Amino acid sequence: LVDADGVLELNSSAGAIGIGTDADAQNIDIGIGAAARTITVGNITGATAVNVNSGLGGTAIVSTGTGDITVDSDDTFLVDADDVLELNSSAGAISIGNDDIDQAINIGTQGERTISIGTGAFADAINIGNQTTTTSVTVTSGTGGIELNANDGSAGTDDVVITGNNFSVTDAGVMAVEGAITAASFSGTMVTSSLSPAINEALTISTTTNDGNANDHITFNSVDNVAINAEGDILLDADGDIVLDAAGNNITMKVSGTDRLDIFNDNGDVVIQSKTNLKDIVFKQFNGTEVLSLNHDLSGTFAAALNTATFDATGTVDLSSSSGVTTIGSTTGLTVSAAGVLDVNNTTDASSSTDGSMIIDGGVGIAKKLYVGTNL
Repeated sequence: LVDADGVLELNSSAGAIGIGTDADAQNIDIGIGAAARTITVGNITGATAVNVNSGLGGTAIVSTGTGDITVDSDDTFLVDADDVLELNSSAGAISIGNDDIDQAINIGTQGERTISIGTGAFADAINIGNQTTTTSVTVTSGTGGIELNANDGSAGTDDVVITGNNFSVTDAGVMAVEGAITAASFSGTMVTSSLSPAINEALTISTTTNDGNANDHITFNSVDNVAINAEGDILLDADGDIVLDAAGNNITMKVSGTDRLDIFNDNGDVVIQSKTNLKDIVFKQFNGTEVLSLNHDLSGTFAAALNTATFDATGTVDLSSSSGVTTIGSTTGLTVSAAGVLDVNNTTDASSSTDGSMIIDGGVGIAKKLYVGTNL
C-alpha cells in the first residue's frame, strides 16, 4: 500500500513506467473510490498518444447522473468497428452536426451499402434539412431509383406532400404516379417553365386500364378556365370519337386571340356564325377551288353540281350570274311548272331565228293559243 497525504508521483527519467505489464489476470483499478475526483490520462503536448486497448472483454466508458462524456479532437476523430457500430440514446436526442460550424456531414459516401434511417417498427418523424437561406437537400441515386412510400396510402390524409415554389423533374425518362393526384396536390400553377430543364421530349398523360366507365378517363377540372398553350401545333388524336361538350351553348374558334367563328345552340337549332364583320364564310375543295361562298351582304356563290330529285323554295328564287349567262341543264328533260304566269321579261327584239329575247334551237309545241304582238 502506497498512500500519501500530499502529492504522490511516480516518474521515470529514462524508461517507461509500467503498471500491470505482467501476465497475471488481475484488475487494474484507477480512481474507483467513492470520492469525486478528476482522472487525467495523457496530455496535448507534441506527439503525445493515448491508447486504450481491450480484448474480448470490450471497452466501456460510463458516466452516471448528469455527467457528460466529451470526446474532443483538434484534428480527425475516427470511430471504426469491424462489426456493428451503434449510436443510441436512452433518454435524449442524438445530434450529429448540431453545432454552428460550417462543415459538411458525410454519411455513407464510400462503399456499396444500404443506409437506413428510422426503419424500425415505431412511429418516427424524420426531418432532413431546414429552410435557412441557401440550405439545399439533394437525394441522388443510380439505376436503383428513388422510392417514396407512404404505407400504400393507408394514412387517411395526404401521403406524400412536396411543398415549394417550384417542383422540378430533371433528366427524367418516365415519371410514373400510381394512384390519384387530387386537386389539393397542386395548390399553385404547374407550367412547363417550372421544369429545369424544360421538357424537350414527348410528355404523355395516359391511363393503362379500360373498364368502360369514367374511372379510367383523364379529366381536367378547374374552377376557372383551362388553358393549353403550345408554340407549335396541338394535336387531338383518338381511336374513338372526339366530343366537344359546351354547357354554355357556344364553341368559338379564334385566330391570334380574335373571334372568327361561333357554333352555338339556338333553341335546338345549330347556328354557324361568322364573327368578323364584312367577311364571308367560304367552303373550298382540297385544291383550293371555291365551292360555296356565303357572303356578308346576304349573297352567295355555288360552284358545284346540285343533285336532288326535288328543289322546293317557299320564297323567291333568284338565279343570276355575274358573267351574264345562267345555264340550266338536264340530260332527260326540263319542266318549268308555275301556278301563275311564266314571264320572260327581256325586251330584245328579234330579226332572225338566232336573236331576240328567247332563242329556241328546236321546234316549239304550244297546246293553247299563241299571241304575237307584232309581225311574224
